Amino acid sequence: MTDFVVYHNPDVMGYRAESVDRLAIVTDKSANGVDGHQIWVLTGEGRPRTYYLCGWFVADRVTPDPSLRFATMVTGSSGKMLPKRSWPILNDQEWFPSLRCSQDNFAFGLQPISDSDVIRGLKQLAAKV
Repeated sequence: MTDFVVYHNPDVMGYRAESVDRLAIVTDKSANGVDGHQIWVLTGEGRPRTYYLCGWFVADRVTPDPSLRFATMVTGSSGKMLPKRSWPILNDQEWFPSLRCSQDNFAFGLQPISDSDVIRGLKQLAAKV
């Protein structure tokens, strides 16, 4: 299974991540090949940004975005979107700078994660909530 990361940018999306209540993401990137793979959903708030893990799911469907705001919607049926009070903070995780660097501060959209320390760290955080 490949792990992917997607960043919910509230400034771009026009709404905050805590209003997301389903296992789904939208993107303008191609999502071909994500079926059956893990997607980690991150968000950031404030200035300077505090980054959070707000959910994860295994992708099982890729369709055009029904809202037509983005090219693609990816949905899953196995995973969890966390209530905001449960979001783990990522800034202080020792592996987080590596993730931010590899993702160019999350400018690339939906991207695979290749660093095993990052994947292990995300899984450890998910197991605690």
